[in-house]
Amino acid sequence: YYPIKNFEKNNKYKNLKFINSFNKKLYNESYKTVKNNILPLTIGGDHSIAIGSALASIKKYKNLGIIWFDAHGDFNTFQTTTSGNIHGLPFAAICNYEQKWLTNYHNGNFFNPKNAVLVGARDIDTPGELDNLKKAGVTIFSTNDIKEQGIDTIYKKAFEIASAGTNGIHISFDIDVVDPSIAPGVSTPAKNGISLGEAYSFVDYMIENKTKIKSIDFVEFNPINDRENKTKKISIEILNKIIKNF
Repeated sequence: YYPIKNFEKNNKYKNLKFINSFNKKLYNESYKTVKNNILPLTIGGDHSIAIGSALASIKKYKNLGIIWFDAHGDFNTFQTTTSGNIHGLPFAAICNYEQKWLTNYHNGNFFNPKNAVLVGARDIDTPGELDNLKKAGVTIFSTNDIKEQGIDTIYKKAFEIASAGTNGIHISFDIDVVDPSIAPGVSTPAKNGISLGEAYSFVDYMIENKTKIKSIDFVEFNPINDRENKTKKISIEILNKIIKNF
């Protein structure tokens, strides 16, 4: 049982105890998996689950890069968040950016922002969250960057940054990176997303470079907001491709 105040709109520590309790369990289970040299695929749920899964992976591998596919920055802190929604904080948390509240069960390294890449962003809170990302030194590739440079160029750059001097890469894929006209079944849709072809081509790129990948998240499918099972079908197709090729 959690007091109703955890669900108040202006509470900046919304559902904190519940999320920490869940992520601690996920962290321990994920660590058992990677410790046995098995690649974990964690399926969400909102993006806050990446705190447990990503930190478990870096505990094993000591030094990892990360590619974070998301329409949003997920790099707020409890000081900059306006909603208190913890799924807007996980990327910052795993980079150890003012997030001790969310990671007190972790006794390993954190992700170095110089090896952290945000791909597909187009709805970043300003000025707070954007300032956080810039101060931390995270590389950001927006959907406009993808249009200007081409998807293959962006994927290549992302992998180069995340793998430079690291022992591998954690992939965290939020389905809301895809345009909501294609994949409407998400909680926080944002226009001007990547195409379905661009999403599928990333899965192909992952498979080509799978020796570098140590762990994967797939998050934010929300069936309540889906239409005609569009997002469900896309999610299943992506997940099936990952499972069959890793």
